[in-house]
Amino acid sequence: MIENKPDVRTEHSFRVLLKKLIRYGIVGVVSNGLLYLLYVAFMHFVTLDPIIVSSLVFFIGVGVTYVGNAFWAFDREKSHAQTAPKYIACYFIGYLVQIGILAFLTKILDVSHFFAQLVGMGGAAVTIFVLLNFWVFRGDQAELS
Repeated sequence: MIENKPDVRTEHSFRVLLKKLIRYGIVGVVSNGLLYLLYVAFMHFVTLDPIIVSSLVFFIGVGVTYVGNAFWAFDREKSHAQTAPKYIACYFIGYLVQIGILAFLTKILDVSHFFAQLVGMGGAAVTIFVLLNFWVFRGDQAELS
Protein backbone atom coordinates (compact mmCIF):
# COMPACT_ATOMS: atom_id res chain seq x y z
CA MET A 1 0.00 0.00 0.00
CA ILE A 2 1.35 3.44 -0.96
CA GLU A 3 1.14 6.08 1.71
CA ASN A 4 0.28 9.64 0.67
CA LYS A 5 2.61 11.87 2.61
CA PRO A 6 2.17 15.61 2.37
CA ASP A 7 4.92 17.37 0.47
CA VAL A 8 6.73 19.35 3.17
CA ARG A 9 8.25 21.76 0.62
CA THR A 10 4.84 22.59 -0.85
CA GLU A 11 3.35 23.14 2.60
CA HIS A 12 6.32 25.35 3.58
CA SER A 13 6.10 27.33 0.32
CA PHE A 14 2.38 27.88 0.85
CA ARG A 15 2.98 29.16 4.41
CA VAL A 16 5.68 31.55 3.21
CA LEU A 17 3.45 32.80 0.37
CA LEU A 18 0.55 33.27 2.77
CA LYS A 19 2.76 35.20 5.19
CA LYS A 20 3.95 37.47 2.36
CA LEU A 21 0.37 37.99 1.21
CA ILE A 22 -0.80 38.93 4.72
CA ARG A 23 2.10 41.35 5.21
CA TYR A 24 1.56 42.83 1.74
CA GLY A 25 -2.11 43.19 2.61
CA ILE A 26 -1.33 45.04 5.83
CA VAL A 27 1.08 47.41 4.06
CA GLY A 28 -1.49 47.87 1.29
CA VAL A 29 -4.51 48.47 3.51
CA VAL A 30 -2.70 51.06 5.61
CA SER A 31 -1.01 52.88 2.72
CA ASN A 32 -3.95 52.66 0.31
CA GLY A 33 -6.38 53.75 3.00
CA LEU A 34 -4.31 56.89 3.54
CA LEU A 35 -3.80 57.38 -0.20
CA TYR A 36 -7.54 57.02 -0.85
CA LEU A 37 -8.23 59.69 1.78
CA LEU A 38 -5.68 61.89 -0.01
CA TYR A 39 -7.48 61.18 -3.31
CA VAL A 40 -10.84 62.15 -1.80
CA ALA A 41 -9.36 65.31 -0.28
CA PHE A 42 -7.84 66.33 -3.63
CA MET A 43 -11.10 65.69 -5.43
CA HIS A 44 -13.02 67.86 -2.94
CA PHE A 45 -10.59 70.76 -2.77
CA VAL A 46 -8.92 70.81 -6.20
CA THR A 47 -10.70 70.84 -9.54
CA LEU A 48 -8.74 68.26 -11.52
CA ASP A 49 -9.62 65.24 -13.61
CA PRO A 50 -9.83 62.04 -11.50
CA ILE A 51 -7.18 60.38 -13.65
CA ILE A 52 -4.68 63.17 -12.90
CA VAL A 53 -5.40 63.01 -9.17
CA SER A 54 -5.24 59.20 -9.19
CA SER A 55 -1.88 59.37 -10.96
CA LEU A 56 -0.47 61.85 -8.46
CA VAL A 57 -1.62 59.81 -5.47
CA PHE A 58 -0.40 56.56 -7.03
CA PHE A 59 3.14 57.83 -7.48
CA ILE A 60 3.25 59.19 -3.94
CA GLY A 61 2.33 55.69 -2.81
CA VAL A 62 5.15 53.99 -4.72
CA GLY A 63 7.82 55.49 -2.47
CA VAL A 64 5.87 54.92 0.72
CA THR A 65 5.06 51.29 0.01
CA TYR A 66 8.61 50.42 -1.11
CA VAL A 67 9.78 50.68 2.48
CA GLY A 68 7.02 48.45 3.88
CA ASN A 69 7.12 45.89 1.09
CA ALA A 70 10.87 45.63 0.65
CA PHE A 71 11.86 45.53 4.30
CA TRP A 72 8.90 43.75 5.88
CA ALA A 73 6.40 42.10 3.56
CA PHE A 74 8.99 40.45 1.31
CA ASP A 75 12.03 40.78 3.59
CA ARG A 76 14.29 41.99 0.79
CA GLU A 77 17.78 40.47 0.68
CA LYS A 78 18.95 41.89 -2.64
CA SER A 79 20.45 45.37 -3.01
CA HIS A 80 18.37 48.42 -3.86
CA ALA A 81 20.15 48.51 -7.21
CA GLN A 82 18.67 45.07 -7.97
CA THR A 83 15.18 45.59 -6.58
CA ALA A 84 14.34 49.29 -7.05
CA PRO A 85 14.23 49.33 -10.89
CA LYS A 86 12.07 46.19 -10.96
CA TYR A 87 9.90 47.62 -8.17
CA ILE A 88 9.32 50.81 -10.16
CA ALA A 89 8.55 48.81 -13.32
CA CYS A 90 6.15 46.61 -11.35
CA TYR A 91 4.33 49.64 -9.97
CA PHE A 92 4.21 51.24 -13.40
CA ILE A 93 2.39 48.15 -14.67
CA GLY A 94 0.08 48.37 -11.65
CA TYR A 95 -0.46 52.06 -12.45
CA LEU A 96 -1.52 51.19 -16.00
CA VAL A 97 -3.97 48.62 -14.62
CA GLN A 98 -5.39 51.13 -12.13
CA ILE A 99 -5.72 53.98 -14.65
CA GLY A 100 -7.16 51.62 -17.26
CA ILE A 101 -9.85 50.46 -14.84
CA LEU A 102 -10.55 54.04 -13.69
CA ALA A 103 -10.83 55.32 -17.27
CA PHE A 104 -13.00 52.40 -18.39
CA LEU A 105 -15.38 52.66 -15.45
CA THR A 106 -15.68 56.46 -15.45
CA LYS A 107 -15.47 57.32 -19.15
CA ILE A 108 -17.25 54.34 -20.71
CA LEU A 109 -19.57 52.98 -18.01
CA ASP A 110 -20.14 56.35 -16.30
CA VAL A 111 -19.45 54.92 -12.83
CA SER A 112 -18.67 57.27 -9.93
CA HIS A 113 -14.95 58.04 -9.88
CA PHE A 114 -14.83 57.40 -6.12
CA PHE A 115 -16.02 53.81 -6.64
CA ALA A 116 -13.93 53.35 -9.79
CA GLN A 117 -10.82 54.43 -7.88
CA LEU A 118 -11.40 51.70 -5.29
CA VAL A 119 -11.88 49.06 -7.98
CA GLY A 120 -8.76 50.27 -9.79
CA MET A 121 -6.74 50.15 -6.58
CA GLY A 122 -7.87 46.56 -6.05
CA GLY A 123 -6.91 45.53 -9.58
CA ALA A 124 -3.53 47.19 -9.23
CA ALA A 125 -2.94 45.54 -5.84
CA VAL A 126 -3.44 42.03 -7.21
CA THR A 127 -1.22 42.73 -10.23
CA ILE A 128 1.51 44.25 -8.08
CA PHE A 129 1.52 41.40 -5.54
CA VAL A 130 2.00 38.81 -8.27
CA LEU A 131 4.85 40.81 -9.83
CA LEU A 132 6.54 41.55 -6.50
CA ASN A 133 6.39 37.95 -5.37
CA PHE A 134 7.36 36.19 -8.58
CA TRP A 135 9.69 38.76 -10.16
CA VAL A 136 10.98 41.58 -7.96
CA PHE A 137 11.60 39.72 -4.69
CA ARG A 138 11.67 36.15 -6.05
CA GLY A 139 13.86 33.98 -3.89
CA ASP A 140 14.18 36.50 -1.06
CA GLN A 141 13.81 35.04 2.41
CA ALA A 142 12.60 31.50 2.02
CA GLU A 143 11.92 31.70 5.75
CA LEU A 144 10.20 34.93 6.79
CA SER A 145 10.71 35.72 10.46
